[in-house]
Amino acid sequence: MFGVVVVGGAAGWFVWDRYLSNEAKPIDVAAIERHFSKKSTSEAVRPGHPKPGVYLYRSVGSESVSALGGATNTYPKTTTLTITDTQCGVDTRWNVLVGRYDGATRCRRRDDTWILTGTVTSDRFFGQTDADAYTCDDVVELPPGAKQGTSWRGECKDAPASGPANTTTLTYRVVGPATVRVAGSAVETVHLRITATQGGQRSGGGVEDRWVLAATNLVVRSLNREKDRSPSPIGPVTYKQQYDVTLRSLEPRP
Repeated sequence: MFGVVVVGGAAGWFVWDRYLSNEAKPIDVAAIERHFSKKSTSEAVRPGHPKPGVYLYRSVGSESVSALGGATNTYPKTTTLTITDTQCGVDTRWNVLVGRYDGATRCRRRDDTWILTGTVTSDRFFGQTDADAYTCDDVVELPPGAKQGTSWRGECKDAPASGPANTTTLTYRVVGPATVRVAGSAVETVHLRITATQGGQRSGGGVEDRWVLAATNLVVRSLNREKDRSPSPIGPVTYKQQYDVTLRSLEPRP
């Protein structure tokens, strides 16, 4: 979410010990809030940018891998999105489980276009944490005044230690304006549909329906369905993910 269907998960898999526990631990929301407040006490709102802070999302979802007989992580009922200001835009991190997060670097151009410049996806299965970083070729995420029916493409790629780069081709389409209820109130959003296609050593992809605030690109809701296939030392591994998350409040936690 928040980027990522962009670089879905089953890459660089280790040869895991069959006896390692795969008990995924929920995030500690209070600890995330404390950590953010310590490093971001001077954060201020810039025009056209989402307010920095920790946002809570009502969440339903899971992820799974086919390796070693298969394993599934069920997502908790509450996940968080931390937003930190940067020189050109914001860094975001969707915290799902301990060791499981999606990070993204986004910039806002002078013409108010939001672009995606990089992502990182971290997963944890069988006691092992694996993180994937991709660089994006200034992928347009949200142009100003996005018109219904318009579409465009972009690409992100990694830099493996050996072999060809893995790529993710992203196709964005503006479905149109849509209303999403947040904390009992109607919120006007832009509905985007983002289709990801994996290339290189990976295959598969997914589709994300994303509802964002037109002014700030803040994700109000994300509905994601994804299936990727990657090579590993123990043979091809299939990763699946699906989730539906909705913002609980337009204001971040204090």
